[in-house]
Amino acid sequence: MRTGSIFSTVLLLALASLTTVPAGGEESGTGFVFTQVPYRAESHGGGPAGFLLNRAAGKGSRICILSASQSLAVLTPEFAAASDPSISFDGKRIVFAGRRTLKEPWNIWEMYIDGANKRQVTRDLGNCREPEYLATSSITPPDFEDRVRWVTFVSDAAGIYREGSTEPATSLYAVNTEPIQGRGTVAWRTTFNLSSDFSPTALRDGRVLFTSMQLAARSPGAGERYSLLAANWDGSGLNIFAGDAEGAAFKTMGVETPDRHLVFIESENPAAMGGQLARVSFRRPLRSYEPLSRGEGYYLSPRPLADGRVVVSYTRAGRATACTTSMRGRAAPAQESMTIPNGTTWTPRPWSPDRNPQG
Repeated sequence: MRTGSIFSTVLLLALASLTTVPAGGEESGTGFVFTQVPYRAESHGGGPAGFLLNRAAGKGSRICILSASQSLAVLTPEFAAASDPSISFDGKRIVFAGRRTLKEPWNIWEMYIDGANKRQVTRDLGNCREPEYLATSSITPPDFEDRVRWVTFVSDAAGIYREGSTEPATSLYAVNTEPIQGRGTVAWRTTFNLSSDFSPTALRDGRVLFTSMQLAARSPGAGERYSLLAANWDGSGLNIFAGDAEGAAFKTMGVETPDRHLVFIESENPAAMGGQLARVSFRRPLRSYEPLSRGEGYYLSPRPLADGRVVVSYTRAGRATACTTSMRGRAAPAQESMTIPNGTTWTPRPWSPDRNPQG
């Protein structure tokens, strides 16, 4: 991967060689798993960057782990491309999207936290991306006792086009990572949008929150809007969570924080290098919008820490600084940053046990 003068390339050089960590260093026992892609001038030179729409990963992208002792290791050296890591709630496994060769479609894989024992989860389901672990649940009546682990993911397996476009549409799917007795592996589509659904995250109450793209029918000619919707893990109970009435039109990468807020990335331009941080409350998500960052800098892929702060990927022109977000106020510069060499770094995932969501 290219190293060196990445930060001096252009003004909006988003996420070049930077993952931020909490001010004052790492939490005890916490490391980070993240995606790296080789530096590409076309991704940083003013054209569509692909980071907000998760299209930046390609040839040479890889998943790495940074331990609490700051030891860096590549977990997917045998893959032509790998991205979208999600860590299991016990901190022992990682589910990710990978391609062993560039001729293969993207599939969902699972491995141990050290990269060992990789196994393929999805087959013949199109290009599968953005997996996220879900709660253990059962689909076997009448007692529903055989609870197994599930993941949600994004795929173009339906073979349809986005509304008003010639680009393939993506939908959310669910698949079990543990076999169901007498049925093996079961997968099904859980969202049915005329355009695309993507960027899922598991909420603590068992629902899945995701970004849903629709044409702005209320304002002809206004283009697209991207709202945050939530549904049960199986696709039922669909509701809007944060629409386009407040804040920027594009909202994505939502994560739940311990104090019951949803922190997300927003932008007026989906093709931008990154966006700004904002949040809403779970008590009144449609009436509690609050921007957390404004001005210089671009953010991607927030993830909560146990103490209420959020770790994000961040950059601003020519200078790398860390950022922590206090849930009692707006984003503020941290005193320390961690620069990770060799390419563009994003999707930081704290490597520490987390509470299981409700099933």
